[in-house]
Amino acid sequence: MKPSTYNFVFPLDEDMYLLYNALSGGFAKIDSQTLDLLAETAREESSESDDNLSSIIDSLKKGKFILENDFDEIGYLKVVTNAKRFAST
Repeated sequence: MKPSTYNFVFPLDEDMYLLYNALSGGFAKIDSQTLDLLAETAREESSESDDNLSSIIDSLKKGKFILENDFDEIGYLKVVTNAKRFAST
């Protein structure tokens, strides 16, 4: 797994952050522990041993904050753009 190139992190409070993904348009309010998990994913150090951890990772995947290693973000954007461009109205 890898974090999306299109993730943006904005600090809210001492321990809370707003995570925005420009690829999916998704927002997530996360704590510093989840932010650390995202950083671990970037370094490929994450282990999905805990059910709670697995649930957090699944939620981050749904918002496209975390992607599979073979996911092509540029290719995905091209497909979405072309689908909208050539869709019949």
